Amino acid sequence: MQEDSNSVLSSTWKQNVIVATLLLVMVSPAALAACKVEDPVFASYYRWNDQEGNLADYARIHQDAEKPSCALQASWALTAKVKNTLDYNPNEYKDWLRGAHVSLIYAAALRIGANGYGTKELDVQLRRLETTYAFTRDAGCNNVDGGNNCLDDYSQAAVGYAWIAAYKYRRGDSDYSVDNFRNAAIAQIGNFFDNACIHSPTGNPTLLCNGSVSGLTAGTDETISFNHGQQMQPYGAGLMTSIASAVMGLKASGRTYSFGSYPGQVTIAAALMKEMQLHVDATTSPAAFKNTCYNITRDGAGVYSFTPGKNCGGPDGYKPEMYALNEFYRQKLGGVPQNGVSGVYQSNYFRSSLFDTSSTSMAFFGVARRVVYGDHGYSWWLSTPEWMPFDNYNPKGYLEAISATGVAQGWTCDQDAPTKSILVDLYAGTTKLTNLVRADSGSESAVNAECSGGSFHRFWIQLPSWTKGQTIVGYGLDYTFFGTTNLPCLQPGGCKW
Repeated sequence: MQEDSNSVLSSTWKQNVIVATLLLVMVSPAALAACKVEDPVFASYYRWNDQEGNLADYARIHQDAEKPSCALQASWALTAKVKNTLDYNPNEYKDWLRGAHVSLIYAAALRIGANGYGTKELDVQLRRLETTYAFTRDAGCNNVDGGNNCLDDYSQAAVGYAWIAAYKYRRGDSDYSVDNFRNAAIAQIGNFFDNACIHSPTGNPTLLCNGSVSGLTAGTDETISFNHGQQMQPYGAGLMTSIASAVMGLKASGRTYSFGSYPGQVTIAAALMKEMQLHVDATTSPAAFKNTCYNITRDGAGVYSFTPGKNCGGPDGYKPEMYALNEFYRQKLGGVPQNGVSGVYQSNYFRSSLFDTSSTSMAFFGVARRVVYGDHGYSWWLSTPEWMPFDNYNPKGYLEAISATGVAQGWTCDQDAPTKSILVDLYAGTTKLTNLVRADSGSESAVNAECSGGSFHRFWIQLPSWTKGQTIVGYGLDYTFFGTTNLPCLQPGGCKW
């Protein structure tokens, strides 16, 4: 069978006279300008003591990872950024809220891999990071009572662990190794819900979080999300964008997270959204937070008081339409609660204009929150993106012949990604003749069948004149970067001209 296949495939070049020169893959100035890692404010170096700046850098890489035309630059930039960070400060990814950074790094890596630009160099840095990341809770937060109940800490830990698990799973690591990160993510999701503040008006007045899940079910209790010493829904329902990201990361890791296994979490998630609804004016455009949130104080006897009148967006100026959690709630939590109120906020509209993603912006509501809220919490739930493929097959193909004018032709593909085109390297002796050249020309049905699909697996490459008389050797590069395959020569007497 293999003999017949070789005969069919090798005869194609004899039957067609094709003169084609495949130029090296170069990035035009226009394409560069469109890539976020070319923004003037982007830095591939480590920004010392600048959590927001580094987060913005990873978000710009993440955005480029989504675009085939920019994924190569994203791969280079991510490799450099992680390496420079670990070289300069090996403990950086153990600091407070660094799970947010880690989630963008590994989610970007999965999208870079999906676009065919995963590299061994990037993988080396991600393996380094995997062994150094650790959750660190802010010493200033109080798990069950006080002005900060740690929900951002737990949610960011959850996303960090979940997206590491996703990368390791797609990479083909052992189930045991992947499970360690899956389970860590699930534990932090649990911590998030366990530490949501539930208040009962009839409970102990010296405790802020004195309610229960059963009280939420009965309608007597309510969640109170707080930070900065006041009630703030962005630190409750708003952080459900991060829970959505963690659940998506677990899904990419091969683990379905079922809220149905944790009924209390479903109840709390609904209560957090209800709390948002109570304090959002959905009749305006854009929807706006009301000035109805509590300022929380405590007297000398330890009794809490709740004084309405604070803007629920808090001092940073969060807006309701920064979140569009409706699809996530629909798929995983039974839908956004209606609460019997017509026109109530449904978290179903994402307003991208609320984020400054310009090439010179390092705004708090800039590219980083645009990615987390708009992609992980919203658009990726509308349409799940493609992840880096598994590595079950090595590349295959042939260097069929070299014409009298020095055009090398053949085909190569990776059955792990049959609809994609892989890179091909040609050598004369030890000298590499190609750089980032893809076998992306149209291929016939016999080749497509060998590749298990797709229709763009051929290459024609003009060789430099100095290679005349030399034997040319070809290699197909694995789409997932883990290996190469020598492409046997089908030309009698060897592949030379």
